[in-house]
Amino acid sequence: MLHHLSQATTESRRIHLKMSEGEQHQGVIRFFSSNDPDSVGHNLSNFAPIEVAIPTRLGYFPWADPNEESHIVFPHAESAFHAYKSPGDEDYVRSLARTDVKPRSAKNLGRRVELRSDWEEVKVRWMFVVVWHKFAPRIELLERTGTAKLIEQNVHDNFWGIGRGQGKNYLGRCIMLARELLNKKTTIENFDTFVLNF
Repeated sequence: MLHHLSQATTESRRIHLKMSEGEQHQGVIRFFSSNDPDSVGHNLSNFAPIEVAIPTRLGYFPWADPNEESHIVFPHAESAFHAYKSPGDEDYVRSLARTDVKPRSAKNLGRRVELRSDWEEVKVRWMFVVVWHKFAPRIELLERTGTAKLIEQNVHDNFWGIGRGQGKNYLGRCIMLARELLNKKTTIENFDTFVLNF
């Protein structure tokens, strides 16, 4: 189960998740960890103090019993994201699930851990899993954004953020995709059957 996010699926099971080609964005919301706590963009950041509960039945953490109706609860999306860098290390994952771990501390832990061998292949899909479980129980946070284009305003990150203007903004894309699907009342039971196609 450790590498199941990167397992190939047959073409008949493959469902491509992508933004609607004709979707028109009305406005832009730029978010970052330093956003005003009262702003719409504040809750979009992975640093926002919003719990992310990953069901053990999904099998992402091989030491957790997938037959139990329980969750591994992280204090914020930053912890949940870095946990999958080494999901088989129970001590590491539980250290990120502590209620007192700060987002920056979680990032530092993630920088020091030995990465799973396929991290580069699974990290965007895992970010979508994290974002989904962050917002699915509280869709009102996304409803507040309307149809605005969501941009992580991190000038130092050209992958998850917009960098200095030419970044890929994958965090913003994951959140917009979650918003679109949740607005359509989409249910995702098995993330393995979905292929992200931005």
